[in-house]
Amino acid sequence: GNVTKTFKNGTFELRNDKLALVPELPVALKGLRIVRNGLYLGEVKKNRFEPSQSLAMALKSTEFKANLDLSIDDPNVIKYLKGETLVFESEPSVSDGFVLVSVGGFPLGFGKKSGTLVKNKYLAGWRMQF
Repeated sequence: GNVTKTFKNGTFELRNDKLALVPELPVALKGLRIVRNGLYLGEVKKNRFEPSQSLAMALKSTEFKANLDLSIDDPNVIKYLKGETLVFESEPSVSDGFVLVSVGGFPLGFGKKSGTLVKNKYLAGWRMQF
């Protein structure tokens, strides 16, 4: 895949089509109620994997091969943070499919590129409201 980060000290678990990296804990958690365990990596939908916002936040921009790095003054940064589809005049030099959208090397989230368009996959609850 596109992720080049090495995940250590954990196991991958698929629960209800959701993939998580669950850490190996040095202590027993018997008797504790666990609300969320591990890093939610994404979801398997119709035989394809859709990466999660939490995976984007766990990566450096260099740890995802398909990285769309925007400059801080690019108007597409605000459009992305608002949840809008990004439209480019010429096709960005990154392959079609899921891309990690970043600003100055810092990841924001994922988008799905097709030609000159990048469909926004930024977490809806995090989008700018104005």
